[in-house]
Amino acid sequence: MHVVKKYGRRRILEETGISRRVALWRLLEKVSPVKPEYVKPLLELLTDEELESLVVVREELKVLGVLRGEGILNYSLAFEILVTAKGDEYLKTLY
Repeated sequence: MHVVKKYGRRRILEETGISRRVALWRLLEKVSPVKPEYVKPLLELLTDEELESLVVVREELKVLGVLRGEGILNYSLAFEILVTAKGDEYLKTLY
């Protein structure tokens, strides 16, 4: 998703060779597994810093219990985080 936001859907279709927008949608919505031949061109679009950041954040979320198993969101914990964040004065100033 990070690469799509950075470069746009058209470029991702070109880089990966995904033939249809529907196929890309299925990948982004996690309806279909990502084929290994799609991953390499996408990883090459990331800087080393971006890749490290994405991996580290995901691992931190697992350690904190926000993500379980294969990246499944712990909904009760995520909800508690959102409720707590809603009352945070610092976060209120960011909007």
